[in-house]
Amino acid sequence: MSSSGRPVVRFGQGAFFLAAASALGVLAAHTGGFEPGACGVALALAAAVTLACLVAGRTRCAGAALILSVAALGAYSASLEITPPPGSLRHILLAGDTPAEGKVLLFQGRVFERVPRGQAARNAACRYLVEITGLQAGTHLGRATGSIYLDTPAVIPWGSLIEGKAYFRIPAAPANPGQFDYARFLELRGITCLARAPAEGLIRVVGRISPCRFRRALAVVRRSFSERLDRLGLTRLGIIPAVLLGERTGLDAALRQSFIRSGTMHLLAISGLHLGIVVGLVWWVLRSVGVSAKGASFVSIVAAVCYAFLAGARPPVVRAALMAIFFFLALMTSRRALVLSVVSTAALVMLLWKPLELFKPGFQMSFAAVLGLSYLGGPLAARLGGLVSRGRFPAAALVHKALRVAGYSTGAWLGVAPLSAYHFHSVAFISPLANIVL
Repeated sequence: MSSSGRPVVRFGQGAFFLAAASALGVLAAHTGGFEPGACGVALALAAAVTLACLVAGRTRCAGAALILSVAALGAYSASLEITPPPGSLRHILLAGDTPAEGKVLLFQGRVFERVPRGQAARNAACRYLVEITGLQAGTHLGRATGSIYLDTPAVIPWGSLIEGKAYFRIPAAPANPGQFDYARFLELRGITCLARAPAEGLIRVVGRISPCRFRRALAVVRRSFSERLDRLGLTRLGIIPAVLLGERTGLDAALRQSFIRSGTMHLLAISGLHLGIVVGLVWWVLRSVGVSAKGASFVSIVAAVCYAFLAGARPPVVRAALMAIFFFLALMTSRRALVLSVVSTAALVMLLWKPLELFKPGFQMSFAAVLGLSYLGGPLAARLGGLVSRGRFPAAALVHKALRVAGYSTGAWLGVAPLSAYHFHSVAFISPLANIVL
């Protein structure tokens, strides 16, 4: 019951169990190597049982069957990404007479974005994310699907259709236990292999993608923002473009390492913090001028979606946008937005969209940070804030707020510290203080 005596309907009740089921399905498909056909059969059976239970009025059985259906759906989605289809780039490279060390091949593809690289590599060539549409099969180009990282000195505009010759190779598996698995790192990002065209003239632009009007308008807005930042002198070291637009190609390598060592690298990756500032500002302005909560929620949802696209619609900002959307939907429908339900619903959508995100440190740490912020940071902030009453001395109110911020920051850090130790073998104890200062 709410304070007014009206019943409160929990937003997204049960989403946690569905998200957990989807994650277990993805994990089972990944570790067990299940084929898409077997996962599809399991999904059909579970869905049939769910429907039969609903028709028979067995709600509890239908709920259990629904959880199994979501688990099977997660396994099916993951198996489609894990198992390369016959026309995929990985299937072509691993079949036939392609040597393990790689091969020079003719190809066609679409350039989608420029990828940031380390300082040493950046001086040698540009790296692009390319979606392959054709690959050499014998003496002609055959159809192929897959994404690659292409290293070349050529400057290629976004949206270009390219063709040429490059050296293709799939990174080898690590030779020693605990060694960094670069092939696995690329696989989780949807990258099949690496390609290199070291000389000018090997790659040529043969056309441009004709995107929809929205994507063209989005590209114009991003380019306009970048040009304005450059004219204002705000592109030095690459910090401002990274923070505002998620553009990290110009980020100084030494500065990047400094952010990593201090545990504040998330400040340079477009995520919940950045989207929260933008959407929170929109909400505050609208409410300050008298806009209703429902109207402000609707405009905030639009702002979240627009900013997510403006930042490149990468998984981190999409996760944050989903959480913001579900939160404001709860406000619009006068429902209570429980943190666990909002986080679980966003995780469920992400797992059904990109199931292999489950194994990325960014996916795990973003949700762990939100849960730590809410369930650890909230109580800790209240306890620390209670140490100083606001009217005890002139600056008491400021100290009170600073202690509460420190509590929230520490809670978020406690949520991600175990994952940081597991994935990166380091824990930045200075992170809570550094986050507050920055």
